[in-house]
Amino acid sequence: MGGGLCKYNVESNTFTRYLHDSKDINSIAENGVFTVFADEQNKIWIGTKNSGLDVFDQESSTFLHYSKQNTSESISGNDIRSIYKDKNGKLWIGTESAGLNEYIGNGKFKKYDIKQGLLSNAVISISEDKNGFLWLGSFQGISRFEANNIKFTNYDFNVSNLNNQFNQMSVAKLNDGTLCFGGNDGINIVNTNQLSENTLLPQVFLSDFKISNQSIFPNDDTQILKQSLAQTKEINLSYTQNSLSFDFSALEYTSPIEIRYAYTMVGYDND
Repeated sequence: MGGGLCKYNVESNTFTRYLHDSKDINSIAENGVFTVFADEQNKIWIGTKNSGLDVFDQESSTFLHYSKQNTSESISGNDIRSIYKDKNGKLWIGTESAGLNEYIGNGKFKKYDIKQGLLSNAVISISEDKNGFLWLGSFQGISRFEANNIKFTNYDFNVSNLNNQFNQMSVAKLNDGTLCFGGNDGINIVNTNQLSENTLLPQVFLSDFKISNQSIFPNDDTQILKQSLAQTKEINLSYTQNSLSFDFSALEYTSPIEIRYAYTMVGYDND
């Protein structure tokens, strides 16, 4: 957070500091370091505050820089907040504003964000379950990512307080595979073995029918409805009754805020 990168020598009990030098292109990109990860090749991956991803080569003491460019294969953002290597050896990088990145080698990245179904573009923690699914903590909840199918399953808890806002790198995997995410209101524990997906498609019911913003009832003065709207299969209107609307809902209470509706007007609109 402004002090650059420090390497601690256990034997001598000393630190070596690496600071940004505007005159040296091989120095660290900036002194704001948010996350550090060491790989099997003894390279140190460094997520900076606003200057992208650095790779530190300890033999040459030089830094290689990856920053957002106007190309499809550059890293998606410069605000790096999480770095994780999965069991298959893939390296994943989370940003605070530009989603998730998969490092595909040779300085190239593949990007995933809300356009592919990610809950939030702020990916601030990353972990993995026994099935190889990635779990991503964000400021809006948690996402499970199936990389092979590019499928996101989102858990935002549908709360109005801060229970769905998680903290950077605040995730731990217990021996039984349980994931613990630290957030603004404590710890959320996710038992990945007991999660089930609700695939039920609820039935949609029409609850009100209006003409010119006036609700129509069975056997009222309009004589449009002879029985309840739920029992009515067909409605006949004159050409003057052309301002009409319906109220509708689905009787599903597990997570009603997540229900999405779609409709089409047959013979009038193809969308």
